[in-house]
Amino acid sequence: MVARAIALYDQIGAEQAFATMNRPDGGFRDRDLYISVVGPNGRVVVQAAEPERVGLDVLTITDAVGTPYGRYLVDRATPDGVWVDYLRRDPLTGDDEPKSSWAVRHDGHVFLCGFYKLD
Repeated sequence: MVARAIALYDQIGAEQAFATMNRPDGGFRDRDLYISVVGPNGRVVVQAAEPERVGLDVLTITDAVGTPYGRYLVDRATPDGVWVDYLRRDPLTGDDEPKSSWAVRHDGHVFLCGFYKLD
């Protein structure tokens, strides 16, 4: 999903790609699997599962135990991609759950997609 999001970004540009990714019918959400993009300023520009989070400063968000998982994700992202483990509120359950996300830094943005590690 991250590769597809980056390809769309490269093909049609940031504004149109981000608008598509944020749409419920944009093809970037499948149950609890969804694309997120953090802009160069640390603010969410795409959040396919929870569009109300667009504009959120991820550098200041923490999990239930106070770990700054937003900064952790942004700091660890690489151009080749890397798996990052952290806690995140699951939009389906409302509970903080362990999550792994594939984080790719591309053109100043961080593209993310992950899954909850439920038992």
